[in-house]
This record gives sequence, structure tokens and C-alpha cells, in this order.
Amino acid sequence: MTKELMSVELHVCKVVCRKLAVVAGVVAASCAPAPQATAGVFKVPVYQSGTEGYNIYRIPTMVKAANGDLLAFAEAREGGDASEIDIVVKRSTNAGKTWSPLEVVQDNADFRQYFPAGQTPPPITVGNQSPVVDMLDPAHPGRIWLPFTLENDRVFISYSDDHGVTWSNQVEITSTAKNPTWDWYATGPVQGIQLTRGDHAGRLIIPSDHGAPNAAQGAHVLYSDDHGQTWQIGAVDTNVRSQSDSSPNENFAVELVDGRVYFNARDGHADNPGNRVFAYSSDGGMTYDQPQFVHDPRITTPVVQNSGIRFRAVDEGDAENVILYSGPGNASARRDLTIRVSNDETASWSKSTVIHQGPAAYSDLVKLNDERFGVLFEAGDSLYDEILFAYMDYDDLDPAPWNGVHGDVDQDGVFNQQDVSAFIAAWTPLSGEYFLGGVDSYANGDLNFDGRLSLADVFELRQQLIASGLSAEGLAQLTQVPEASSLQLFVIGLITCALRGTP
Repeated sequence: MTKELMSVELHVCKVVCRKLAVVAGVVAASCAPAPQATAGVFKVPVYQSGTEGYNIYRIPTMVKAANGDLLAFAEAREGGDASEIDIVVKRSTNAGKTWSPLEVVQDNADFRQYFPAGQTPPPITVGNQSPVVDMLDPAHPGRIWLPFTLENDRVFISYSDDHGVTWSNQVEITSTAKNPTWDWYATGPVQGIQLTRGDHAGRLIIPSDHGAPNAAQGAHVLYSDDHGQTWQIGAVDTNVRSQSDSSPNENFAVELVDGRVYFNARDGHADNPGNRVFAYSSDGGMTYDQPQFVHDPRITTPVVQNSGIRFRAVDEGDAENVILYSGPGNASARRDLTIRVSNDETASWSKSTVIHQGPAAYSDLVKLNDERFGVLFEAGDSLYDEILFAYMDYDDLDPAPWNGVHGDVDQDGVFNQQDVSAFIAAWTPLSGEYFLGGVDSYANGDLNFDGRLSLADVFELRQQLIASGLSAEGLAQLTQVPEASSLQLFVIGLITCALRGTP
């Protein structure tokens, strides 16, 4: 290292160490929300296991209410699938940036009446919530219907006419919603949809699944043609695993521009790579077209629930058709939440973009506006530790590749002094943003491509400065890192001071 460079590093060390005297004030500034960057994914914790009175939160579902609020539902559990479970909800009034405390929508204690009197009931499980917003009800526009199950056996429904603030008493609909031979039942668990095209416009559809004797399982449609007043069973596909090459269960539905409904399901047939099957319905979900659910080799996920939504449609004035798909991208493990895109009404899938590395499982997508979408999903350092909400612009999917020039933050093809200034302008590690690789990562300062901004990126730039032989002025510039990053800078200074033995 040159004498000039050592002198600059000593100066940087002294400047940073002096700043430690006012650390309290700067830390407060560091915790303030950072300006939103122009690319990447923002992630916000919504439910944290072991908080707000529950041990674990699972099965996220969500809708955008008629007033624009986002409602994030979850099963609030004592333990596993058969433990004591309530249905809870949180609200965001600012497109998912912040979330309210939870509210209980369905309390399992309210269902003790459905168990024999005088006997201690088992842990009561209430869940599989599948919300759907009815925007076409002339009497109650924007009414939110919430089908759900008791003990994965009996089917109930509730509704809200004030965008999820209050809910009606639950009403049992098992007699019309369930085949009496089924021994397992689950509504969703994703949001339902309302058809808007053709003869069945206005129909509410809840993609559902069931189990039957002799190891059979299947997918079915729960629907209403009278704005939720009555509910019936539509299409059904039930298969015995050993006798069929597909075994559909948890599934989602998307209406296509030609009026058909596309269903994509988790496949319980272990011999099928990719673990997804799909079907279409040409009569609004009353029956599945033949052949019914068939293996989909174009999508690979582990055996887990996935979700999909309509994002753009040419018959609604958009320039293109866009359907979004979310699910873990690893074939054998619940991890790496991936967004896929179809521009040809599910005939093919492209833009396979990992928006969250690490544990990830159930998810539910939502359209926020014409440019932005969000996804509520299970995650955590250990799977199911938390439920996150991630939001991003559609145009940020599938970012352009990095040009390969180390340190070239402004992506002009060379590494020079301007890249140090570009790095300082972009480096806001407390923004909560996750970068998607390629130009998206590099132009925002994620120089080691781990999806986030951290000390490692600063050290990466420092090494590039030293290796390039550029003027030592670049190291001095690093003292200008924005205040939102000062806490990180202090740590850099302390490490440098310790290495140099500087007081």
C-alpha cells in the first residue's frame, strides 16, 4: 500500500472515530425510512412467530379491498396443522409499507358449540381462509366474502361490508359446499376470484381441495352465482395416487381473456418432477375441460401451495396480457421464492426471477396498481419464523445482466472515480430493499450480489479502489456515505481503527 493511501486511510479512521461521539443522534437518523430506490424488491415483516399472542403464523392469504387497503390474513397457531388455530388479519393503508396490529377474524373458541356438550373438545382448528372481493354486487359493492373451514371438515362463511373492519357472524355452508364422502376439506388457501367476462360474469370462485377414502385426493371449485348468498360445488377432479399420474390438491384460479378459467395445483404425485398440474374450465368453473389436471413440465417447485393473479389484460385496455405466478423455485426444498410471468395466457412461462433467497413456502399475490404488485409469503431464517410482504415494480423483473466490470457502479463500461460517487449516492442499506442481480444489484451498490447492501459491499469497493491504482481520493469519499448508512460506516471505522491500532 502506498504512503499516500495509508495517510488517507488514517484520515478516514480519525474522522469516523470522532463521529462516534455523536452516535446516539446519528443512530436515530439511521433508523428513519430511507428514500425508496428505483429498482429491486422491498420486504416488510407482517407476522413474526412468537409475537402478538401466538406461537406461529402460517397460510398467508390477502386481498386488496375496494377502498385500496390491503388485508393480510393468516392462521394464528398454537402449533402444527391440528393445533388450536384462529384466523387473524392485518391491514395496510399505504400499499404494504406498514401494517396494523393483528385483529382476530375468527376465534376458535366461538366454535365450541359444534362439539358434543359435556365433552372437552380437541384443540379447535379454524383456517384455510380464502377471501374474495365482490366488486359487482349492486347491493353491496366491495363486500368481502371469507370462506373457511372448521377442523378441515365443516365449511363456513363470513362477510364484511366495511373493507374488513368488522365481520358478520359465521354461517355454515357444509351441506352444499362439501361432498359427504370427502374426509378432508380446504378452501383455498389462496384468495378467490370474481369472473368478469362472458356468461358467468359476477360469479365468485373459490379454488379448493379435498381428500376422499382410499388415499384419494383432489381439487374442486366452490362457487356462488348470487353474490355469496348460496354456495355450490362446481368442477371436481379426484384421483387415487397409485392409479393416476396426477394428484391435484391446493390450487389457484385465474380468468383468461378468452373467458376460460385456468387452474394450477400442487401435485401430490411424487413421481412427477416439478410437482405442478394444471387444468382449464370453459364453463366458468362448473367442470374442468378434458383432459383434467395434467402434469406441467414448464414450472418446477417443491410440493407446496403456489399462487397466481391476473396483472394485465388487453381487453381491459392494457398493451399486453400478463399473468404472475409465485412459488418456491427449488424443486426439492421450500426455498427461493420465485416470480414467473406468462404473456400468452399460461401457454408458456418466462422471466423466472428469484425475489427472496432462502426459506419460503406458501404465498399469495396481489396487484397494487398498474405498475406494481406484492406477494405475502412464509419465510424466515428458519422456515415459518415469519410472514413477509414483498412489493416491487413489474418492470424490475428479470433485470439486465451485469457487464462484468468490477466496481463499475454506473455501468458505463469502466471503473473510475465516478463509480465511487455513484456508489455513495446509491448505498442505503437500511432501506429494506432486496436486489435481483445483474444491473439492478450493481447500479444500487450490491457489489457482491447477495441481494442486499452491507459492509461487504463497502469493502468490495475499497478493494477495487486499491487494485485499480486509482487516486486515494476515492477512499476519502467513502466518509460521505449517506446518514441513513452512518451506523454501518461507524463499524467500518472501528474495524479500520482496530487494525491500524489508532486511538
